Amino acid sequence: MRGVPSQYIAVLCELVEESAAGHDLLQDSGLFAGDIRIPDRWIDQQIFEQAVARAYELTGNPALGLEFGERLNISSHTALGYAAMNSQTLQQAVTLFLRYYRIIAVDMDIGFTIDGEQSYFTMEDNSGDAFRGDFAHECLFAALHSSMRYLLQRPELPVWFDIATPAPGHAHRYYELLGPRVYFDQPCHRLGCPTELLHTSLRGANPGLVKIYETQCQDLLAQMDQDASLTEKVRALLENCEGAFPCHDDAGAMLAMSSRTLRRRLRDENTSFQGLLDEVRAQRAISYLRQTTLPLSTISYMLGFNDPSNFRRAFQRWTGKKPLEYRL
Repeated sequence: MRGVPSQYIAVLCELVEESAAGHDLLQDSGLFAGDIRIPDRWIDQQIFEQAVARAYELTGNPALGLEFGERLNISSHTALGYAAMNSQTLQQAVTLFLRYYRIIAVDMDIGFTIDGEQSYFTMEDNSGDAFRGDFAHECLFAALHSSMRYLLQRPELPVWFDIATPAPGHAHRYYELLGPRVYFDQPCHRLGCPTELLHTSLRGANPGLVKIYETQCQDLLAQMDQDASLTEKVRALLENCEGAFPCHDDAGAMLAMSSRTLRRRLRDENTSFQGLLDEVRAQRAISYLRQTTLPLSTISYMLGFNDPSNFRRAFQRWTGKKPLEYRL
């Protein structure tokens, strides 16, 4: 399953109806109005992306991603949203989100760093499509901001946003929807907040309901993994490893197949285990370099290198740059 909750399409339709009256967003999508009114139904990812592109055409609104994310109710995120709503603290809600966000943001890499008095989300789109990436980043920024305000019951939050692109023509909408602390032309996409905010108790916490909704999230994620390609499964396996990455043979055993079968099936998908390992190591190395002040020796050890010089050579092979060129 690669899709989005039906509520997402419903919100998109509302935005189109408000700014492009008389136009039918669902036209040629293969969906009917009744489809998007069925709670918690999942809509194919490709259909959703086509609907987003069509919405941009109909509205001519470059800030559509921001307005869409702002409009999403936390319950729009189905089981993941309900789990967050019943969490005891904001930190528990964040932890659940990080564990299961792939249910609703399959092409995103989202991290969270606690750095002393400041903490922040980082996000990177892996779709390889600039248009999809811009929409995803704007939507995610606005949706996280909206959800945090709802959970904390505060109309304004002491948060800040780093945007890794130049200020667009609709920059004023960023300030109107996200607040004054929005900074463009930054090294990466980040949403930051004071660490103390994480310890805020949430109203209506219900640990029993959290367990129920987390089980639903686990089932959705398992279904996604079952339907995923072998490339996606190997990448997910590697991304869930810290420090000690499995070798080719061990990865095959963990995926219940022989080393030879793993090699052949990855070759059929035009990739390799070593290539995927290099991708994961490179992404994690860049994240450590940009988001922490850890020394290179520590980063190299965390990525499975015994010698920092080997890490430096590998990093230059992966990225074409020296590690310190990625420091903030």
